[in-house]
Amino acid sequence: MKQLKPNKSATARPLRLCAIAGITLLLVGLSLSCAGRNQGGAEPARNVSESDGAVAVSLGNLRVGRAPTPTEVAVSEVLFGATPEQPINFVKPVDLRAAKGGLLIADGAMSAILYWRAAGADLAFASLKSAPRAISAIAVAPNGDLLIADAGAREVLRANAAGEIVQHYKPAPGAPFRPAGLTVIGDELWVSNAAGHRIEVFEANNGAWARSIGNRGRGNAEFGIPLGIAALPDGNVAIVDMLNCRVQVLAPDGHWLRDIGGPGDAGGRFGRPRTIAVGPDGVIFISDAATQRVHAFSPEGQSLGAFGGSEGGAAPLVLPAGIAVISDAPTAERVASASFGAKYYVLVAEQLLRPGIRVYAWRGPMISKTTEPREHRALFVSSVANPHWVPDRCDACHGKNAGGAIAPIPADQVDRLCLNCHDGRKAPEEAHPIGRPADSAQTRAPADWPLVDGKLGCLTCHDIQAHCDATARRLVGNAALVRGYEAGAPLASCRQCHVAEQWRVNPHRASDAASCAFCHSKAPAIDAGVRSGEAALHVNDSRVCLGCHSPHADPAPRGHLGAAMRDPYEVNLKRAADTLHAGSLLPLADGSVACYTCHNPHAPGLFLAGSDVGRRAGGDDPYDLRLPEAALCIACHGK
Repeated sequence: MKQLKPNKSATARPLRLCAIAGITLLLVGLSLSCAGRNQGGAEPARNVSESDGAVAVSLGNLRVGRAPTPTEVAVSEVLFGATPEQPINFVKPVDLRAAKGGLLIADGAMSAILYWRAAGADLAFASLKSAPRAISAIAVAPNGDLLIADAGAREVLRANAAGEIVQHYKPAPGAPFRPAGLTVIGDELWVSNAAGHRIEVFEANNGAWARSIGNRGRGNAEFGIPLGIAALPDGNVAIVDMLNCRVQVLAPDGHWLRDIGGPGDAGGRFGRPRTIAVGPDGVIFISDAATQRVHAFSPEGQSLGAFGGSEGGAAPLVLPAGIAVISDAPTAERVASASFGAKYYVLVAEQLLRPGIRVYAWRGPMISKTTEPREHRALFVSSVANPHWVPDRCDACHGKNAGGAIAPIPADQVDRLCLNCHDGRKAPEEAHPIGRPADSAQTRAPADWPLVDGKLGCLTCHDIQAHCDATARRLVGNAALVRGYEAGAPLASCRQCHVAEQWRVNPHRASDAASCAFCHSKAPAIDAGVRSGEAALHVNDSRVCLGCHSPHADPAPRGHLGAAMRDPYEVNLKRAADTLHAGSLLPLADGSVACYTCHNPHAPGLFLAGSDVGRRAGGDDPYDLRLPEAALCIACHGK
């Protein structure tokens, strides 16, 4: 494709988004090449290998321009009287596409297109004469033009090599339209419309709207928030159908051909699929933001395995977004060993913890090796036997009466018995609270769902007795035996109780201690004048927040999440930690910054009157900051 020129006015972008500069400081006698260097303490480049059963191996993040070294800073201050600017870096990469000599990356927070040059491993802004409002996806037209889905302006833009906008694509005025994915099919541009739950088809050359495909629903060629979209080698189109937890394959004329995947957390199953890419051999890669993995399928839709995962050892994948496939080995933090036999490389945009592009070497499944991903082996105690679905393990929960028969469990002891195992170590821990009244203005439990004195219990939602029948079979995608569960509508069981139109519960706005169970493993002492974080969180870091919330753009070049107070770089932050953390005004996660360090998740009234603990910024602040924005920054970083 034609390479877009760097945008020379990039340095005018707001500093609160990211400290960036388009000018590289060249010092005599000092090499600023990032070859062989690491950014932000990244581990040294080294070979990595994986077991014979692995389909992919992580090579870390794509290498981009590093920060100036202390020596370079000192020389710059002596020669020019100024500290060199930080290099361009990512804030929130949302999509990426292979380009001539490198990659094009869409950054949603900066609303800009970045070009990564493979030879120099540095970033530059692509030149655009008209800046998009909110980029959600990008694609490349056959003639090299850049196609940009602008969700903010509710249109698709087409830019030529000079950065001039030569075409606008939008449906009829007034029609709901939020472009979320796009691809060129022949002479047509297909755009997934997340707001209209359908596919909009335009004439690629003149921008005229041609037709729509589908509507909201769970049937064939019906969608629930379609997102990523890609052309397959056979000319058909694969579309990520997020709410229906599947990928639909349509013919060019729009008729349905087949589904790929489905709801669940096993290999080849999705919780929140987002984007899609296709390898040169037709292998289909789909990112899933629920399991934090990338799933791979054969061109026919057979599961080939998955890689990534939030518990992926030294290289976890957190909130994957756009995907691209390239043939040549990219400049990454590590390299794959020759024995691994990589066929090509899969690059995944990662939006959290270390915003950047995660690189995986792909070789595909090995013959006679299992391709089913290994589930949760690092999370739970491997020696604990699972008594469910085992016909001779009833005594694991039930006692026996005098005659030797299985005795029922008293209703007031069931929940305690469940929690003996489901503690987060022996077995998964459920975040949904128990012990709260079942009926309220927003909720009403079905008449045949069991309660404990009118309150929710474990058996209210989980029909454990369903596996006691000797002929019962384990349910694919519903191993937890959730009542009212529908594979095609995973939220249907929730709506059985949450009957209000806005049925989702916001525990931060509740004032009852039972709502604390969403985040805390025990109710806090809310009358003790201390932050409720003193009660044990399910996970003592930002993951407890990111189970429900999506991360926002971080204005700091190095990010805030996980920043340790012992880091010498954070001198002012260390000073602030000694005073503020001691008073619990800005709570930390084991000495590091978490979401709740700056944001107050607690409802008003949970603390002693007049106490600074839990104070909100007030006013019209929609983010529930603990202090007004400027004061919050100065509190840690000084003036």
